[in-house]
Order: sequence, then structure tokens, then C-alpha cells
Amino acid sequence: MNIKQKLFAITVIAVISGLSLKAQDLRYTQYHASPLKLNPALMGANKDLQLIFNYRDQWKDIDKGFNTMTFNFLFPIIFEKGRDKLDFGINAIQDKEGAFTTGNIALAAAYDLKVSKSGNHICFSLMGEFVQKGIDRSSLTFDEQYSLGEYKSSNSNGEQNLEKQISYPDIGAGFMWNFNPAKTEESGIKAYAGVSGFHLNQPNATFHKGDGKLPIRFVYLGGVKIVSRGHFDFTPNLRIVTQKGSQEVAAGLNVDYNITDNAKLIIGSVHKTNDAIGMLVGFQSKFFALGYSYDIYNSDITKVVANANANEITILLKFDRAEKKGLDINPSPYPLF
Repeated sequence: MNIKQKLFAITVIAVISGLSLKAQDLRYTQYHASPLKLNPALMGANKDLQLIFNYRDQWKDIDKGFNTMTFNFLFPIIFEKGRDKLDFGINAIQDKEGAFTTGNIALAAAYDLKVSKSGNHICFSLMGEFVQKGIDRSSLTFDEQYSLGEYKSSNSNGEQNLEKQISYPDIGAGFMWNFNPAKTEESGIKAYAGVSGFHLNQPNATFHKGDGKLPIRFVYLGGVKIVSRGHFDFTPNLRIVTQKGSQEVAAGLNVDYNITDNAKLIIGSVHKTNDAIGMLVGFQSKFFALGYSYDIYNSDITKVVANANANEITILLKFDRAEKKGLDINPSPYPLF
């Protein structure tokens, strides 16, 4: 095997063994554009019916690359006067990583409460998922199948207890606080912070018969939106992910150039420590948004993989539910991407 094949084989063995890997859970560069996988309580500040499609491909030189497609549907129910609201969301994912495939569907509910006249909101959410994972054993090779340097598919791979497919339920929850005062549309400060937890039931997710519990993953999120009197708005933000001793820190900055009241250009960057730097460009109108990002990796993967980069695209359709009800509610303080 060449070095790329060896690297992929090591990754495969680690996943099968149920080890905690940095890439075990999906990591988006445009993480705000997949709110249910970041923190389902992000729905609380949303006043739009939204349809969101995300596509990401990375590491093309490793077994045809890793590809992920995600669909999100967000539906807010706004109560009279717009003080409190309910939100419901659906998230569906199809992920392919070499011989591994993952499909899941999640249902989430959130309740947003305005706790002060100055613009403080809190939101609680719960999410349930059904996850199905599969492995194409015919595309894997093991040392036991080599004889005198020659590969023979008829040789046993020694993995007799390896399941072709597994499925399990998964539970998540989230909490968000945001400061979204009514008088900051021309200038001012908005802010948000929250925490979410995934795999709270620690489901058994191993392809081997036995115990392979997924460790709980916590996501800490915060940011500030600086609304200026000119054309530019700035949103520095921070995401910290922890899972069984591993940690990923992502620091981002989004800059909005407001063309009109309903249209803006967006540029941004995300620095993921010891991993990659992502560059973002996007456009948002009243009913539509499009975002594209490109990741340049600076981790050890670049030493063995030539094209260790990633592309990500987001397409979003949105329809203002508050405007339909004749309510004047501030736009979300969160970045769109």
C-alpha cells in the first residue's frame, strides 16, 4: 500500500474500533448555516421559514474524498405581539467517507422567551435523531489478505464480527441567550452565547459486536454583532467543541456590506486551531442567500495528502413569518453562515 492508502486504513481501523476521533462528528466551516448541528436553540432568534441546503467535500485524494450533504427546514410559530415563540426544525444528513456512509434525520423543538424589554432573549431546545451507518466491507483491505506481497480477496480479513450496518437513536439539547435590542438596526451592539450537547444518551455506535458508546460532545458558542451607521457590519464569533478529551477552537469574523435594506454581500474567515483556515464569500437578499467557503489545511494531513482542502456551499431560501403577521421583529443577531 502507498502512504495515502495506509493513512486511510489507519482511519478506518480507528473508527471501527470505536475510538474518539476529531472528525467523528461533522464539522462545518459555515457552521451557523447548519443550526441544528451547531445548537438547535439557534432557532429561537429566527423569524423566517427557512430551507437550507449544505454541501461539503474534502480530502479528494483520500479514497475519492469525504462528501456531506445536509438539509435543514426551520419553521417558527410566532405568538401574538411577537414576545414568545415556538420553533420546529428538521435536519437530514447523508455523509460518505470512503467505505463508510452515514444517514440521519433529526427533529428539534425550541421555545424562545423575551425576558426583558431591553432585548434579552433565552431559548431552550431538544432534539432527537435516528442515525444509520453502513460500511462497504468489499472496498476494505487488511494485512491478513496479503500473501507474499500479493493481495488475495479470497483470504479472510479476520474481521468476522464486523457489522455491515448499524442504527441507533441520538439525543441532543441546547440553550442560547441573545441580546437583540430594537434600536440597533442603524447602529449598536448585538450579542449571543450558548451551549449545546449531543449524544446525551451515549448511543452504542461501533461496527463490532460489543460496547462502543459515543462520548458526549459539547459545543460552546458566542459572538458579537457590531452594527455601524455606514454600510459595514462586523460579527466576530467563537466556537469551542469538546469531546472526550479532544478540543477544537474556531475563531471567525464575518463582514457584511449592506447594499440595500434587503441585500448584502458577506465575506468572512474562520481559523480552526491546528486544522484549517476557511475563507467565505456570500450574498443575501430578502428571500435567498448563497454562501461558498474554501478551507486550506495546515494540519499534519498536508504532509501526506496533496489536495487536503475542502469546498463548502450553502443555498438558503427564506420567507419572513413575522412580516406576514404584521409584526416588527428584529432580524436574528447570528451570522447567516
